[in-house]
Amino acid sequence: MPVRADVTEALGSEVHVIFSIDAPAVRQAGLAEATSDGDDAIPLAAGRVQWTARVAARIAIPAGHAAQLAVDTSSLHFFDPASEQAIGVLPAAL
Repeated sequence: MPVRADVTEALGSEVHVIFSIDAPAVRQAGLAEATSDGDDAIPLAAGRVQWTARVAARIAIPAGHAAQLAVDTSSLHFFDPASEQAIGVLPAAL
């Protein structure tokens, strides 16, 4: 996906690229309960959210520059919103 790096942080073996995208904020009840003010997201401009990408240190993406990023879906985990149970995971044997 095309992004513009707002901030980059070099952390040795990887670089964090912080960027914002046009998308609604993710709402999660547990997160709102854990914060003292009851808010579950830092507001940005309307309809924008902030994300952080981890990239290899050899990839040079200076702050303010455009980049093409891809999502590695091999480690995604999904949860049922009603039960909060993991989806696609077999229960442990008793």
